Amino acid sequence: MSKRMSQAWLQAAKLLEKVLPEDDFDTWITPVHFSHHENSIVYLSVPDEYVRWCMENHYVKTLMAAALSKTSGHTVTVNYIIRDADEWPATRAICKPEFSTLNPKYTFDNFVQGSNNQAACNAAMSVANNLAATYSPLHICAGPGLGKSHLLNAIGHVAHSNMPDISICYCSIERFMCEMVNHLRQKKMDLFRKYMQTVDVLMIDDIQFLSGKTGMQEEFFYIFNELYEAHKQIVITSDILTQKCQDLDERLRSRFEWGLVVDIQPPDKETKFGILRQVSEVRKIQVPDEVLQFIAASNTNDIRILEEIIARLGACSNLQGHPITLDMARENLKDRYELEASNEQFKQQSP
Repeated sequence: MSKRMSQAWLQAAKLLEKVLPEDDFDTWITPVHFSHHENSIVYLSVPDEYVRWCMENHYVKTLMAAALSKTSGHTVTVNYIIRDADEWPATRAICKPEFSTLNPKYTFDNFVQGSNNQAACNAAMSVANNLAATYSPLHICAGPGLGKSHLLNAIGHVAHSNMPDISICYCSIERFMCEMVNHLRQKKMDLFRKYMQTVDVLMIDDIQFLSGKTGMQEEFFYIFNELYEAHKQIVITSDILTQKCQDLDERLRSRFEWGLVVDIQPPDKETKFGILRQVSEVRKIQVPDEVLQFIAASNTNDIRILEEIIARLGACSNLQGHPITLDMARENLKDRYELEASNEQFKQQSP
């Protein structure tokens, strides 16, 4: 039975490869392995806790369950577990941290600008073209999914284009702490510190999650100081101002405000419509304007969720064999996204 479900997972992965954008498939499906199943629950293994958290909160989890239900012949749900060390071909020898790579789709060229993010975008462009000469650190503050990560990646792309040999460290603070812990466990913290000394551009996402991590804060404090004193570029982002971060060391809090602090506000309806149209064009998904207007008129401001909605509509259209319409969008999105909350105005404007 497990062998049959394992084969069903391989078939489901092939099905998802056909309907998901290539970058989504590589990011969310490729690292996942079949582990086992118990009745209607299928357990898929992932490399670490950080990846599991991401998978639990990403739209592809629903599509995984749908694809597995289709290939196995009965309804299943999906749970994630951390992969055992003996599942790997060989133990990773840590010689340098494995930080995130820059996302090729997050550039200044495809960053949709509006009144809500103009100041942050201008500051990011200035930093990208004048590393450590204008604002270091640059602190971008915005709620979840408003474009902070996009701007970090865009800075990295321009910096690398201007100076191909530059050393860029980009990651979330969770990934940063994960790598730090891995090196501590293997008693190779000296290698971690030496690597950080070689970094020319340090870009850390969601720095607020450093709050309460006393040991991590101490280590990050010294890394920050070394890079700052060496005139390296530092860019950080957070969901809230660091002044409001509880249990964040006062020394770090003040250093995070040494440079420039800019914020990004939620996008208006027009900006959201522009984002949705761009995403659908880049992903080559045919979405009628009335569907884009319906989504843009909702209370959903998180750009990542807007991207997920377009990707999910495209995948559902392929899996179901039906074109995307307003009724189809309402039906396939109602179980996950609250899109009706502010759509009375949209309904009145619709023909």
